Amino acid sequence: MKKTLISLVLIVSLIVTPVLMPVLVLAQGGFVGDPQGKVAVTPKDYDNIGAVLQDMGYNPDIIQESSLADLSVLQQYDAIYINCSENIDNEADAAAAALKQYVQNGGIVYASDWANSVVQKAFPGKLNFYKINTGLGAYDDLGKVGASGRSTTTVVDSGLAEVIGSGIVEIYYDLPGWAVLDSVANDVNVLITGQVKIDSYFGSEANTLNDKPLAVTFTEGKGEVLYTTFHNEAQVTSEVEKVLQWFAVRVKAGKLVQENRSLATSETAIFKEITDSLNPGESKNYEFTHDGVNNFNLVLNFVSGKVNVKVVDPNGDVILNQDVSETPFIQELSGVKGIYKVELIGLQVENNMPFVTTFLDSGKTATVVGFFEKYRTYILVGGAVVGILIIGAVVIVVVLGKRKPAV
Repeated sequence: MKKTLISLVLIVSLIVTPVLMPVLVLAQGGFVGDPQGKVAVTPKDYDNIGAVLQDMGYNPDIIQESSLADLSVLQQYDAIYINCSENIDNEADAAAAALKQYVQNGGIVYASDWANSVVQKAFPGKLNFYKINTGLGAYDDLGKVGASGRSTTTVVDSGLAEVIGSGIVEIYYDLPGWAVLDSVANDVNVLITGQVKIDSYFGSEANTLNDKPLAVTFTEGKGEVLYTTFHNEAQVTSEVEKVLQWFAVRVKAGKLVQENRSLATSETAIFKEITDSLNPGESKNYEFTHDGVNNFNLVLNFVSGKVNVKVVDPNGDVILNQDVSETPFIQELSGVKGIYKVELIGLQVENNMPFVTTFLDSGKTATVVGFFEKYRTYILVGGAVVGILIIGAVVIVVVLGKRKPAV
């Protein structure tokens, strides 16, 4: 009898526990484990992006640089973070084919500074590094000529600027010889630009370059690559810390970003994209300016949980206030000219849960004012033509009226 009772208790536990556990966890506003997918990072060296991930509560696996050449290893992860290191150049040739296939299949890659060799080999022509006539071989190809010091940079990506709360960030390059980006291909999106100084070691070649790319991103197949010339060792200000945390979140949310972007068409182009993270009970606020020509679609995407989204239009009216648990959430909203305010609240989310909010032009004319804004040129030209015709008709009538009949 006792054995039967114990067996019955075990069976009931096995049935009830999987059902109750998610409910208990959700009631506390969090989740067990990491439902957002696995990520991996190469060992720390000059860089330690893994420390940023761990500080944010993410738990990356550590894989060796040699594993970058093994597609079967890469495919176990949604995202790979490649640290700047002294030996990464030695792995570039072997890793190129596997990394390219991994990204084309939908993987997300983050690389920093000296990991530029891997990106160049895997995706030739995307990033062009500064070439200098030194006769030292590696420097000619990899652009490792940046001088140490501070650089005041411009955040050109509006979504990133919104998240970190500034369009200007001072970045400190603590070591010389960092990889200098000279230019990028047309399909590469530049996130941050700034002034670059070439190290004085190169004598007459040393000079200052303006508005050079410092952080970029580009897509390849179904996946994406993010690259920064700076890394965790340069983390000396709160603004830079926010930038590094944004990259950690942005890479982890890469698949969500790609899913949102797939909804855009020639008629529904993206006019703003915000990638950020939410904690349980936390509120995040954003603004964007709309021209009032067309309505727009708000697309909110995250892996799991519940988020409240509220939108206030330029007139102060709340046009959306909804709890969202099924994603991607898509809502068409009326286009009014002016500043919209968006608030997101983490109701039932894990710590630092990545999300993506994308604003798409719906292609549908919003109002009479919007109609005028959209067809302003045609209306003005048409009005001018009609006005000229009316004036001409009046002149003709007047002239004919004054003409005396023949005697």
